[in-house]
This record gives sequence, structure tokens and C-alpha cells, in this order.
Amino acid sequence: MYYEKHLTNESNNLLVIQDVTTSCGCTKVSYSKEPVRPGASLELTVTYEAEEKGHFNKMITVYCNHPRFG
Repeated sequence: MYYEKHLTNESNNLLVIQDVTTSCGCTKVSYSKEPVRPGASLELTVTYEAEEKGHFNKMITVYCNHPRFG
């Protein structure tokens, strides 16, 4: 299973994703390591490899240089 999330840089500065962590080893995240220009977007692709069928709740945390979130 995978999920795509688009993050838009709404600041006037370059957005740098410093790290992305997941709540377990069954969840992987891929994204461009290039800084995101103001007004541009970044796509995060989250892949979850379940061992069993059913509902799940996993978390990813994005660390960046944005003053509100970093």
C-alpha cells in the first residue's frame, strides 16, 4: 500500500527537509532531497508493507528548516 502527500513551500525561503522518520520499519518514505523553492511542491511517497490484512495507524514525522515546523 502506498500514499502520496504533496507539501507546498508557502514561505519566501528554500524549504529543506532534514529528515523523515517513521513509527515502524514496515513504513518507508521516499522524497527528493533537493531544497524546495518558494511556491513549489515536494512529493512524499509513503509505502506500508503489511504482514497481515486489517486496519493500521502509522506515523511519519518530517523535520525541516521551516520556523513554524522545524
